[in-house]
Amino acid sequence: MSLRPFHLAGLIVLFMLVTGSPPPAATEATEAPKTAEGAFDWRDDWALADGFAMVIDSGGYQMPSDIAFVPNPGSAPTDPLYFVLELKGTLKVVTNDRTVHSFATDILPIAAKEEFQAFGAAGLCLDQKRGAVYVTFAYLDETLTYRNGMARFASKPQIFGTKALGRTDFHGPFAQERSHTSHQIGPCLMRGDELFVAVGYGIDRSQSQNLNSTLGSVLRMTPDFKPFSDNPFHTDDKADTAIDYIWTYGHRNVFGLKQVEGRIF
Repeated sequence: MSLRPFHLAGLIVLFMLVTGSPPPAATEATEAPKTAEGAFDWRDDWALADGFAMVIDSGGYQMPSDIAFVPNPGSAPTDPLYFVLELKGTLKVVTNDRTVHSFATDILPIAAKEEFQAFGAAGLCLDQKRGAVYVTFAYLDETLTYRNGMARFASKPQIFGTKALGRTDFHGPFAQERSHTSHQIGPCLMRGDELFVAVGYGIDRSQSQNLNSTLGSVLRMTPDFKPFSDNPFHTDDKADTAIDYIWTYGHRNVFGLKQVEGRIF
């Protein structure tokens, strides 16, 4: 059985290619709700190839913005299976028994307004070796200027946990840069000991050509938010600035990062 998740109206839905019986936990937790005769059924909007099924895996989310599966989850019912990030600044974790826990709340330095706005907590990636969970976010500061930032949440190495054990914030090269709605900091990805982070060009597209700004770039850094000395534009001036972090530049708004056979796309 292979799984492909997506979120729909606060639900995590899985496309399942069934090659055998689904795991008991999934069978119990993912039965689709019954609808009254003649009532709208969201499943009717989808056509599935032979051998596929579509089931609800978990729910209760408010504007989910990213999802990250634990690569090799623990086997206990209470071990984390995947994390779900919500735009307004809550990070939830779903355990093998499909219980939804609040892993971290109030992620944004300044809380966002209740109504929908196209910025907030947007990127999520896991460092299983260290048990670290990384979140990227944009927020409005005290001057009503959009800013980018990141947070690292500590957890149990390898299997993680249902509550964050600590938090480290990182603003560094983002501190004086202007982000913007949609074109904000976004996806992140761990490749071994390398952390890659994509940043949109904010409100000014010309910034994507500016090597002294992280805007419009993909950044490469250590798990402790330090630039690698072999980054292509790194300068040995004893100060960690935007140019030291840049891996690639000239981007508009990267919506996803993926590792394929060791390469980043």
